[in-house]
Amino acid sequence: MKSILHLSNVRITNIALCLFAILLSIGIVEYALRQINIEGLSGKRIHIGTLNSSFFILPEQVVDITGINFEFTIGDCYPSNANSFSQFKIINPDDGKPWYCVLYDKKQRREGYNPDRKRQIAIVGDSFVFGDGVKDKDTLGYLLNTMSVQINFQNWGQSGANIDDIVAQCKEIIKSVPKVDEVIYFYNLNDVRMSEEIRAHQNNIIDFQNIRWAKDEQQYSPVGKVLSKSALFSLARKAWVLQRESFLTVRNYQDMYLSQKNQREFLLTMDDIRSIKDMLEAQGISFRVIIYPILYKDMLGRYPFESIHTTIIKACNELGVSCLDGYEPFRKDYSLKKFTVHPLDYHPNGLSNRKIVHYIYQKGFMTILD
Repeated sequence: MKSILHLSNVRITNIALCLFAILLSIGIVEYALRQINIEGLSGKRIHIGTLNSSFFILPEQVVDITGINFEFTIGDCYPSNANSFSQFKIINPDDGKPWYCVLYDKKQRREGYNPDRKRQIAIVGDSFVFGDGVKDKDTLGYLLNTMSVQINFQNWGQSGANIDDIVAQCKEIIKSVPKVDEVIYFYNLNDVRMSEEIRAHQNNIIDFQNIRWAKDEQQYSPVGKVLSKSALFSLARKAWVLQRESFLTVRNYQDMYLSQKNQREFLLTMDDIRSIKDMLEAQGISFRVIIYPILYKDMLGRYPFESIHTTIIKACNELGVSCLDGYEPFRKDYSLKKFTVHPLDYHPNGLSNRKIVHYIYQKGFMTILD
């Protein structure tokens, strides 16, 4: 009987020691996590500029870390300076925390950096082309400009542009002065027309280009709100949410191109691209398309949108549209994180733009007269 009681006490002691070790480990991890900030798992991207529903307003003038006053029109700010991308560090007067910001000269980007050059080429597209989150010297327009001494590249990129906006841009380009003799459309996979069903699904996911943790935090239950005060719980939940949302985002893109849910809209989009080509060529303006990849690979290093690129290239060939797959220079990279602006923002950074510009020239995709 005594041996049984002794064995029972030993088991209880072992269980208690095990629980104590687990709690101690959790406490140590919790303390350590409170001392560090893991980029991309906190904060949000903030737009600054003119007064409208999507812009956060700052004073007309702010001071950067060098003490120099400057004026701005629009820009983007992030809670950390990933890859030292930012131009300015601005202190939020409400909470005293720093924002790391990039400001944009829209006029300079539009007219190009050498407007007096012999040839004028316009690049059109959405925020990838405009250069959300990147300095002027890291934009596609600037980098293309450095590759040829006779060509000026006008940046007609427009954040949030859809295929209808691209058509409108090309109509305006036809009337532009100085004369543009070539248009390059950097096609983003989200440029495709979407059915109501696809668009509804897209509104319910985070998407890579602007990860919004605040959106997820609004869905916390009362218990979740209490647990969210734990750094360990917050980290674990955000890691899980990111994996879940990544899966949903990938599936949504695949539905845009590879399912019957959006087949009609995809074909209409390709017809729009062919119509742009015909419209421009009627005015003696060349037209080319470059597919800019989504900067995401899964944990196994697989690019889940490769079949989408193949589908687009096939459609371009059938329609007689000159089209280049911009994923190719990224094929051998196991991860594409280093090519993004910020862990909260999967827009391409300067390194990504340099890689794709080099590939364009390597493939001889444009008409160069140097």
